[in-house]
Amino acid sequence: MNSLVRGAPISVCRLNSIAKVTDVRDAGLEALTMLHEEGVLMGYGSDLLGGMQQYQSGEFPLRGRFLPAHDVIRSATLDAAKVMRMEGQIGCIAEGAHADLIMVRSNPLDDLSALDGQGEHINAIMKDGRFVKTI
Repeated sequence: MNSLVRGAPISVCRLNSIAKVTDVRDAGLEALTMLHEEGVLMGYGSDLLGGMQQYQSGEFPLRGRFLPAHDVIRSATLDAAKVMRMEGQIGCIAEGAHADLIMVRSNPLDDLSALDGQGEHINAIMKDGRFVKTI
């Protein structure tokens, strides 16, 4: 059973609801692959809310099963900035840009699960040029 239904109360997860979540997820991943193949600009995002927010970062390795890791990361940085019409302000490391950075334990280009776990793999966070978290 996938994470979208694993944490939900059983009263919500009737069998038809589980099947619907699976169908929607599979259709979304198929669309993601098609859009990528066609060169469509896609910003990274998740619509998981409430108690399901704990699974948002799981989108990185999930998308990585269908797209190259560098494209998944770019969708969360440069492409997201383009979608939001904030190029040069976010999603890049450049003079004058809002360059908040995370440092993770391993190379996410080799394994996108380094970005999963809602921050459990983050060694350091830099915000506004200052470290706000280090281990």
